[in-house]
Amino acid sequence: GAVVAGAAGATASSAQGRSFEQYIEGRNEMDKGRGEALRFEFDARQPLGLDLSEVRFSDGDPRVVVKGIQPGTQADAMRAQGLKTGLLLVGVNGNMVDVMPPSSAIRAVVDEKRGAGRDGLPLTLTLARGTTLQRFDMEQRAMKK
Repeated sequence: GAVVAGAAGATASSAQGRSFEQYIEGRNEMDKGRGEALRFEFDARQPLGLDLSEVRFSDGDPRVVVKGIQPGTQADAMRAQGLKTGLLLVGVNGNMVDVMPPSSAIRAVVDEKRGAGRDGLPLTLTLARGTTLQRFDMEQRAMKK
């Protein structure tokens, strides 16, 4: 490949020769506290046990957040892997949904779950902690209730 000078070259070369997962891990290390992404694989034929809700942050666009986890469900069993309330929905089966309006993102979860369940495939949700500011925002709201 062409040699690129300067900072851009360093970024481009650092992504070469690594898998997407390794790249994400590297990003997560750099972004500590800014919202690392976690992937959870569900059996699409079973209820997920997640309550998803729209939240509007003071720093921008509305997002979809895990508002609740129902006891005794798949989601409840995934708490040990880091699934918890307050995580933001960023991806559904590898498709980024955090740029969509919340209603479309939630519809994507429902549609993908239906399709995956019919085909006997898992449903993978990618969730992130959100920025420090977003987490602070959510904690403030939880205290007001």
